[in-house]
Amino acid sequence: MTQTPSAKPQKKRDPRLTMLLDGLKRIFIHNWPTKLLALLLAIILWGGLITQDPTLTREKHFSSVSVSVSGEESVKRNGFIVTSDLTSLLGDVSLTADVPQMQYANAKATNYNVRIDLSRISSAGEQEIRILSTNSSTYGTVSSIQPSTVTIDVEEYITRFRIPVSVQTVGSAPEGYYAGAATLDPPTVTISGPKSMVDKIVRAEVVLELNNLPQREGTIRKALAYTLLDENNNAIESDLLEVTSESVLLDSVIVEQTMYAMKTLELSQTGLIQGTPKEGYEIKKISMTPENITYVTGAYIPTQVTVRSRKVIHIITEKHDPVVIVVNIEEPIMRAQSWMDPKSIISYNEFTQNPMMIAIDKLKEFGMETKRIGMELSYLSAIDMDLMHRELPHAEIVNADAAYEEMRFIKMQFELDRIISFGSNIEEVIYGAFASARAGMTEKDIYRFISNGFAEIAKGDKMSMPMVGSGVRSCLLNGEPTDKVLEKGDIVRVDVMGTKDNYYCDCCRTAVVGTPTEHQAETWSKLVKAHDDAIAQIKPGVSTKTIYDNFAKQFTEWGFKPVAFIGHGLGLTLHEEPYINTYKDTTLRENMVLCVEPIHVIDGECGYQLENEVLVTADGHRMITGTHHPYQQLATIRADG
Repeated sequence: MTQTPSAKPQKKRDPRLTMLLDGLKRIFIHNWPTKLLALLLAIILWGGLITQDPTLTREKHFSSVSVSVSGEESVKRNGFIVTSDLTSLLGDVSLTADVPQMQYANAKATNYNVRIDLSRISSAGEQEIRILSTNSSTYGTVSSIQPSTVTIDVEEYITRFRIPVSVQTVGSAPEGYYAGAATLDPPTVTISGPKSMVDKIVRAEVVLELNNLPQREGTIRKALAYTLLDENNNAIESDLLEVTSESVLLDSVIVEQTMYAMKTLELSQTGLIQGTPKEGYEIKKISMTPENITYVTGAYIPTQVTVRSRKVIHIITEKHDPVVIVVNIEEPIMRAQSWMDPKSIISYNEFTQNPMMIAIDKLKEFGMETKRIGMELSYLSAIDMDLMHRELPHAEIVNADAAYEEMRFIKMQFELDRIISFGSNIEEVIYGAFASARAGMTEKDIYRFISNGFAEIAKGDKMSMPMVGSGVRSCLLNGEPTDKVLEKGDIVRVDVMGTKDNYYCDCCRTAVVGTPTEHQAETWSKLVKAHDDAIAQIKPGVSTKTIYDNFAKQFTEWGFKPVAFIGHGLGLTLHEEPYINTYKDTTLRENMVLCVEPIHVIDGECGYQLENEVLVTADGHRMITGTHHPYQQLATIRADG
């Protein structure tokens, strides 16, 4: 019989263990909210202690970081400029930094001063520039920048001076007004920038809209933005270009536009018509000379002077609107400058069309085949005259030269404004040349001083070769400057001629190298008296022949030889009617402009000349030149080198 094993006797629990377990149960089971709060506080305390540990950092990433640029002015001083768009190239830079745990939440990309420095650039071409950063003691260390470099293009930085500024007028002046020639301040500008851009720029231009000008007479000033243009009139625009005038940065140019009230005159009042035409005849005038084209249209066509085949023809009648015929490449100038109706401007191709034939066809259209036609016969070629006779055999062709001359005797206000403003500055040019000259220099040095002053002081457009003669060469009334050296005691005669806005100035002075001798001072004193006595007689109603005859008598009494004339008109040409001589008698009238210029030549020795511009006023005269520097004393040039 098998016996069942008896059960293993139970081990009795230690009473102390029981007490411990019961205690733990009471701790964790009873009062559990209090105990949970304590645990939470412990965790917070631990976390706080951890974040206060400066040795603990966390990695933080920043995108689209702002990158500062320094050293650009240093690059320009070294003769270079960055042409790349840095804003675009640096627009996607990112930054990673090891940020202290305690500052992690506050850290920003701006805490690390991300930048590039261009100051070490010293050559043109493609350059790789490192992107730099500065660590922060508060916000940790930059571990990486992406990208770490940027590739930029660098060009040579150049400056060009005296880039001309022009004004283009568009539209028409307000009804009843005429727009004179606009002036610019400054007339030239300085341009700095990348060589590839600056080399292309040939001029700057502003556009003046005449139809927006106020309906009033006087000078109007407007600040207008300029456009930089290349030789093909394409605009060149870039923020890299700097435009300055006398170191002042410009964003606009001041335009001065003078407006004149227009007056309607009968043709008989203008001098266009003199006398009474034969029964059955009408008067028609055709202008062809450059100065008369400018006078009757307001436009100056430069190639008409230099290229004789490029005729400009103006036709005026009593019964039809004026018409002007101009070569097609100069049509824009005519439309921009002229006061004529644009519909009356006819252009032609200089290689396929004969402008004279176009004019003849117009005459036929106007019914002038049997009428009287006045033309500038002194300018008309034999070929053109023959064509007129063949195509218009029954017309009467008469010489209108004298009529045009007399028409231009009396200057209109806009003409006077140009002549007076220009002439008043010419003296400064001459006396500036005398002040700069020294014994040992040459006549060409004086020419150089005059040329510089003409552009800078007088603001002239075109200068004829100034007449400069020293010593015995001063006897040559129209002698051009040579390499002759100025010597002590030399008489130096300077005659300056040039144009501004198509109107001439003419002024002459004489100087001596060193201190004048008694004979030189006495001779000059007599010339001044003859000059002043002639001017004193100028007023409306006085005969030019009388003025000359009085001069000639005075010169003869002194033993001086009278010259052929001592005065001439001035305007669109250097010499024009009226002349002060004994051959032609003209009665002076208000608003005539004269140059009074007595000359005394001592054969084989030297020549003296004094010339001033004078305006005939309502009650006498007004000096245009001769007001800034006293001409009564012979001017001097330093003889001490």
